[in-house]
Amino acid sequence: MKVKNKMLEAGLKLDRFTYRGLIHGFCKAQEMDNAKELLFSMLGAGFSPSYCNYSWLVDGYSNQGNEETVIKLLNEFVRRGLCVDVSVYRALIRRFCKKEKIDFAERVFGLIYAREWYIG
Repeated sequence: MKVKNKMLEAGLKLDRFTYRGLIHGFCKAQEMDNAKELLFSMLGAGFSPSYCNYSWLVDGYSNQGNEETVIKLLNEFVRRGLCVDVSVYRALIRRFCKKEKIDFAERVFGLIYAREWYIG
């Protein structure tokens, strides 16, 4: 969050592209709490997160084994009307099954079924 604070101290305004870049950077560095905080800051500033913002967070939290947060983010995807790429769902189901987290895989599948999407 130092980068964001330094930008604001310098009088720079953050736009959706700045937020997107910062969120992506935090996700790549596996600093998921900072990435999520920035997402909420982005929302508070009146910007709508993109599909990429959410998918980076889903991937990062999934890599950390934080399945509950992944499910919450997917539900947020749906609530905001963002289109989730089927490959995200498929990758998560595979990842959960390999980790023997079948209950989470079933919950992800339930999200697909609720939207009448089918994995091809």
